[in-house]
Amino acid sequence: DLIVFNSGFNKESFLKNIRSVIKLLPDYKPNDLQLKIGPKCKVLYFPIDFTIMSLSKPSSDILTIVWPHRWEFDKNPDFFFKVLYRLKKSNKKFLVSLLGQTFTDVPPAFSVAREYLEAEIVNFGFVENKEEYFKILGTSHIAVSTADHEFFGVSMLEATYCGA
Repeated sequence: DLIVFNSGFNKESFLKNIRSVIKLLPDYKPNDLQLKIGPKCKVLYFPIDFTIMSLSKPSSDILTIVWPHRWEFDKNPDFFFKVLYRLKKSNKKFLVSLLGQTFTDVPPAFSVAREYLEAEIVNFGFVENKEEYFKILGTSHIAVSTADHEFFGVSMLEATYCGA
């Protein structure tokens, strides 16, 4: 009756490639499957409640950067830290908030960054209070994603909405 996808990209990719998948079937190969199921396909986007987010402005003239992601390898923190290290070596003034959940295997780059960027780090780790989290996003000049691949980019949408 209904086929639900989490993004327009996934919906279109599925419909575009279904014919090649059907060709791999050894037996019964339905005809015009794309035409039959296409009208039943809908996109149900990831729910983001913008009403709970506050709009803020950076409280400092010093460049304030936020990196609000899970602390995992696919978010490519090594690349982000390399850029910050270059920024620091060039004597540019900046502040950084490294936000996000941690799991069992935290990339070692975080402990190195915590030590090397001690003077620049204003927030480090997961922020339990959503109101405080949104305030940090809004008081940052820019939000950065170095992820190798984003499915939703929720933290980037939140940061943008909050003003980063």
